[in-house]
Amino acid sequence: MADRLRRLALTVPIACAALGCGSDRVLLRYHPKANTTHRYTLDEQMKVAVAGASASLPAMDMGMSVQLRERIGEANRSGVGGVGGVGGVGGVGGVGGGGGTAVSWSVDTLTFRPPAGMDAASPAFASQIARVKAMSFDLVYDDRRIPLKVQVHDPLGAATAEGRRVTGNVEMFNYPLPVEPVGKGDHWRVETDIPLPETGGPVSVQSVLTVKDITVAAGDTTVVFEVSTQFPEQPIAISRMGQTMTMKLSGTITGEQAFSVSQGMVLDATVSGTIKMAMAVPGLPAVPIALSLDMQATLKRLTAP
Repeated sequence: MADRLRRLALTVPIACAALGCGSDRVLLRYHPKANTTHRYTLDEQMKVAVAGASASLPAMDMGMSVQLRERIGEANRSGVGGVGGVGGVGGVGGVGGGGGTAVSWSVDTLTFRPPAGMDAASPAFASQIARVKAMSFDLVYDDRRIPLKVQVHDPLGAATAEGRRVTGNVEMFNYPLPVEPVGKGDHWRVETDIPLPETGGPVSVQSVLTVKDITVAAGDTTVVFEVSTQFPEQPIAISRMGQTMTMKLSGTITGEQAFSVSQGMVLDATVSGTIKMAMAVPGLPAVPIALSLDMQATLKRLTAP
């Protein structure tokens, strides 16, 4: 994901912020205070329903609540970013470089709400939770919040599905910021990944971010932008139990984020929507198998620096 996002970036002089770049526009840059620690709560609710030949299966309700600790390191601004579009203009390719702000995430508390029939108190489930809590995540972002590095540390080897859900949801809220200053109604497009375990991994999607409101209070400017996500038009190939099949995604995902200009970081965010997945196995008679995933996730900062 980091390589793809770097292709969307281009550095804009920070001096633009000092000049104002227009009285009704603000420059959004990721510049959290170095050597600070923040705590967030991440809540996720999911409901998966099956249609078609397996419609007799009951819908599965599940979710998780996580308290995350974010540690901000020193910023190294020697890197060169890339370019993305504002106001409906598409992104232009650029070259990523070194530098950036080092960020580490760790899990303080974790509670899973498994589907009916699964025992959350079982030793096996408790072991999985303990393993995720032992994981940590190291990232490096440039000043447009484009990840230059994403690394998951799992003391037992490859990250578990639950661990990938945690890091995937955190990254899902970290949309790249626009190149140019923006005002109310302006929008930009980004390509990111969203965690979707039903497909066997993350899915690349296009999102449009639109500035909903800009407010100034208590010496800070807060920019609220809306997020609308579009799924790829072409079916994607997935593998399940030795079978290769295709899946067509449809539906909508929308959300909002509040970004503090003075603190240079997200304060809170929400995302929700319905994802429909139609699957087919090549070479076999057409069987109408479809999944419907209703999801809602919120990220909220608990403490300020």
